[in-house]
Amino acid sequence: MESKTSEGGTTIAKKIWPNRPQDYIFDQTSQDDLIGRGSTATVYVARRRDKNTPCAIKIIDLEHHTNDDDSKKEIDFMSSCNHKNIVDYYSTFVVGRNLWLVMTYCDGGSLLDVLKHFNLKNPNVFKNEKAVYGPFEESQVATVLKDVALGLEYLHKLGHIHRDIKSGNILLSTNGDVKIADFGVSAKLNEHARNAVRTTFVGTPCWMAPEVMDTEVHGYDAKADIWSFGITAIEMCNGHAPYHHMKPMKVILMTLQNPPPTLNDVCDNKKFPKDFKTLVERCLQKNSRDRVSSTALLKEAFLKKSKGPIDIKNMLIKVPNLNARINEIEQEKSKRNAKRKEPVKKVTSGSFKKGEDGKLEFQWDIPEADDDVTLNAESTLASRIDKLSVTSEKTAPVEKNIDLVLRIRSIENELRDIRFVFQHGIDTADAIVTELVQNNLINGSDQLCTTINMKKVLQGETSAIFKLPSYTSNDHSKTDLVGYAMFSRVTT
Repeated sequence: MESKTSEGGTTIAKKIWPNRPQDYIFDQTSQDDLIGRGSTATVYVARRRDKNTPCAIKIIDLEHHTNDDDSKKEIDFMSSCNHKNIVDYYSTFVVGRNLWLVMTYCDGGSLLDVLKHFNLKNPNVFKNEKAVYGPFEESQVATVLKDVALGLEYLHKLGHIHRDIKSGNILLSTNGDVKIADFGVSAKLNEHARNAVRTTFVGTPCWMAPEVMDTEVHGYDAKADIWSFGITAIEMCNGHAPYHHMKPMKVILMTLQNPPPTLNDVCDNKKFPKDFKTLVERCLQKNSRDRVSSTALLKEAFLKKSKGPIDIKNMLIKVPNLNARINEIEQEKSKRNAKRKEPVKKVTSGSFKKGEDGKLEFQWDIPEADDDVTLNAESTLASRIDKLSVTSEKTAPVEKNIDLVLRIRSIENELRDIRFVFQHGIDTADAIVTELVQNNLINGSDQLCTTINMKKVLQGETSAIFKLPSYTSNDHSKTDLVGYAMFSRVTT
């Protein structure tokens, strides 16, 4: 069976693979076949039974997947692509409550896997001033970035934004391939509209462009991917993205309020060549209009230093095979988990507050170093508001506490109020919103924007109305809270 896609105006036939689980050979109970795991999906290496062809199978648990539109979006988009720097989609089918996606197997794993290996085994390699690009050669960095830029140019010409470009979504193979993966949050712009923009708040904060975060900016376009590309370039040389050690909400604050990160900010002891510094600077412009396009990006002098597939082959020779690296990472996770004291949880989150100069500052709700401060069962949100029950009754005011109400529509489109008490010194906005998500009272896609607006109210605003990223229909109504929600203080 064949499907038709086009590249550069040429129609190309793509063969559709078998769509039954018995057509593929792999062991879901074996760690050797496991190559990736997320909150709602697991990825295995497999073989097509009739031709013994290797592939990767992404199994998505539909029962716990928060947004089925993401899965459909990924399938529809991947099936329409045909480019050497984009992961190929072969087949999709449902098995029980799981969705199976059959796609390209990249036996080198992700760029993130490679970075994690060096961070785990030889973290000083990124700090060595003589090793400007860490464990990589200059041409290897150029090759990875050039191939990603080629993939982005292809996507952008099709009118798509990837929206989550980062090392974890850049796959490598021992044949020297570099492929962009994970299109669960990709978006299609309206190709018939001039200056088309998207307005949905999605992506990974450390790599996210300022205009995607900023609710005051009207939408964003393909230039958001260029910012993420620039952050990834820094990540390759530094081992981590800027602000990687910070919590998501603080990353957003830093990105919005600070100048764009530079190579000197994160690698101040290294002397980078001018062409690489120019590449990063042209990608990390605060105003998206000042950033290069993906087509212009390919003309950058630094990318011309690429030597092609041989660079990727030599890069992967320096690290263990994919299974060995995955085992390294899993063992390290096990060690860290063993050191943690459960169920005691330290309060290490905080909130944004206005300083005397009027600017927002991040402050810990309770000092991080205070070992005596813990959360217990009596202080959890669920126990204090009867497991987040939905009610229309007013909550009695508590001294030094704030009575809050979140007005939001349910899945059945019924407008409802969720009321609770915010206790200073005990609660954090991040923790409360996380519990709202865990209790299925709000969509996981709306977690960040809900937290941001809850903090606005905690800082003194009477109410805050905000748009919900999970709402994809065009019939928004701010007045009727269709596609919107509102946080407000309960007054007596």
